[in-house]
Amino acid sequence: MKKHRFGLGVLTGFLITSIIGASIAVGFFYGAYNNAEVSSRTEKKLNLIEKAIDNYYLGDVDKNKEVEGVYKGIVQGLGDKYSEYITAEEYAKEKEENSGEYCGIGAGIAIDEDKGYPMVTFVYPNSPSEKVGIQKGDYIIELDGKDNRGLSADQVASKARGKKGTKLKVKYFSKKLKKYQEVAITRDVVDVPSVDSTIIDKKYNIAYMQLGQFIENTHNQFAKQIKKLKKKNAKGIIIDLRGNPGGLLTSVTKILDDICPEGKLITVKDKEGRANSITSDARQLDIPLVLIVDGTTASAAELFSGAVQDYNKGKVVGEQTYGKGVVQNTYPLTDGSALKLTVEKYYTPKGRSINHKGITPDIKVSNTETEDVQYKTALNTMKKVIDPKKFEAEQKAAQKVSNKAAQKAKAANKNNSKKINKNKNNSKKTNKKKNKKAGK
Repeated sequence: MKKHRFGLGVLTGFLITSIIGASIAVGFFYGAYNNAEVSSRTEKKLNLIEKAIDNYYLGDVDKNKEVEGVYKGIVQGLGDKYSEYITAEEYAKEKEENSGEYCGIGAGIAIDEDKGYPMVTFVYPNSPSEKVGIQKGDYIIELDGKDNRGLSADQVASKARGKKGTKLKVKYFSKKLKKYQEVAITRDVVDVPSVDSTIIDKKYNIAYMQLGQFIENTHNQFAKQIKKLKKKNAKGIIIDLRGNPGGLLTSVTKILDDICPEGKLITVKDKEGRANSITSDARQLDIPLVLIVDGTTASAAELFSGAVQDYNKGKVVGEQTYGKGVVQNTYPLTDGSALKLTVEKYYTPKGRSINHKGITPDIKVSNTETEDVQYKTALNTMKKVIDPKKFEAEQKAAQKVSNKAAQKAKAANKNNSKKINKNKNNSKKTNKKKNKKAGK
């Protein structure tokens, strides 16, 4: 991958010095604004609020938490759901998770915009969540008795993480059981397997790969899986991006560099309209791809899908994706906390913006309650790409079998109808005889 000046990535950024320290005063923080009149007015109002709390508030006051709340409130005031102030504790947990190993409950989540609650998008094997029965599609309603409605995915994930062995009370709505469940989960170390693959069809030698998220070790895992699949002579790879919330753009661009030919992988534009691009080298993956996406496929996973589409490296199957096409930079602060801000909008190789739009699949298909139609469609699409003649012959043979079965069923129904009618006629005759005898 060619090097470019490119300021993006969840964990990239620079150190902001002398802005927020452990002993900083609230008034001083607001005094940092350039507008002196606004600063003075804000400081006076804050002082009044502080006095009212000190004089009248019934409960105990934790001054540190109070100040942290002010910082969070400033960023929330931007009205951008992706920007936030992150406490030192939250930031440490976030870095731990992005490293590929963290301590928590082992479930990925995305916010369902309609319901306002976090929905489970995947559950790691042998994780604390799997052990208590939490499944993909469930809604996490409460954590330790506190409602999750209206919180961001990062805020919910931060609440779920904690020290190994500590308990977390979870109230969730089970999609399978269609009722609320309450469980106590013991947090544990979760080894995040962001990439996994296997051969699923030996006749066509088709591989299936699940790409759960883009974290620091995802590219290395992806490269190893591709190497393994090449040794097995995989003719095509289905990559499942359903439930993938995105992650590090540095990670996804490294993977795209392995897949795509020479050219732009991503272009970003800042608030001034200044553009920067990352490009790939001439090496590219020579195995056809089919991607599966849905409404929980977001951010970097959408960029991945868009680049595969733009370079005709594969087909995209499923539902319209989430529509997050903006980049956040995380700026570490001197006290261990951090500021996450939306700083750029990104575009696919062909210049498509996906913000509030998402990626439109090449083949639109939704699942039913009983069948993974998207997976089945992806498999058939890949078969058609690998060997169209063989697939067509199989389809014709399957159709013949289906037609014969339908004819047999039709004939059986016809015979049953005849028998039923015959029985009715016999019954009528019997009744007539009985009536005649009764008449005598």
